[in-house]
Amino acid sequence: MRTLTSLPNGGVRRRQCGLTLVELMIAVAISLFVMLAFVSVFINMKRAFTSQDQLSQLQDNERLALSMITSTVQGAGYFPDPLTATASDATNLGAIASNSSHAAMIDGQSVVGTSGTSPASDTLTTRHVAGPKVGTVVDDVADCFGVRNTGATKKKVVNTFSVNSSNELVCTVDGGASTAVVSNVQSLSVRYLVKDALGNAQYLAASAVTDWSLVVSVRITLTFLNPYDSTSGGVVWTQIINLMNRTST
Repeated sequence: MRTLTSLPNGGVRRRQCGLTLVELMIAVAISLFVMLAFVSVFINMKRAFTSQDQLSQLQDNERLALSMITSTVQGAGYFPDPLTATASDATNLGAIASNSSHAAMIDGQSVVGTSGTSPASDTLTTRHVAGPKVGTVVDDVADCFGVRNTGATKKKVVNTFSVNSSNELVCTVDGGASTAVVSNVQSLSVRYLVKDALGNAQYLAASAVTDWSLVVSVRITLTFLNPYDSTSGGVVWTQIINLMNRTST
């Protein structure tokens, strides 16, 4: 609204007391454009943060899974008294029967596996003997959960890795309940490097291994769900792990 004020010289001065509808509409339009710019910046920052968080979680899962499997496989075949006993002694790595979580093992055998039929993944089983606690000192070789033997006698430990239907890497200890250790794992593939007396070596699936005593290393391939595209083939990590007291060269 405008009012007219008389000037001393007889002129008329227009005094503005508010905004016109056109001016108001222009102000609102400018405000909307500014708000839209802020919203666009916020959405882009939110997407970038979410993507970075998903990538960090994926990398953490990859490191955790491979670190856990690597340390477990490297400890396969360990027993605390090699100067007075052998691996095949009943109190060490004697023969064990199969159960719901792993295949059977003969005397001295430290690793075994099963080949999964798609979409099921392979399984990987290792075993070792943890020495007894002496005073305050416990054996460094732990199970797949990082638990060490704190008992007064040595302990046989059997670890089995597999992937369940919920896309979780799970581990069982001594045939117990499966416990999820890493999420968003699509599959586990295991190949065993078998080296014969002539020096010939090749990676074989568990179903093709006929003599587990000739296995010198394990190739682990983990496929993780892609956080950016669930329909893709996933993110693949591969690790080669030498077995204790074996050589792949």
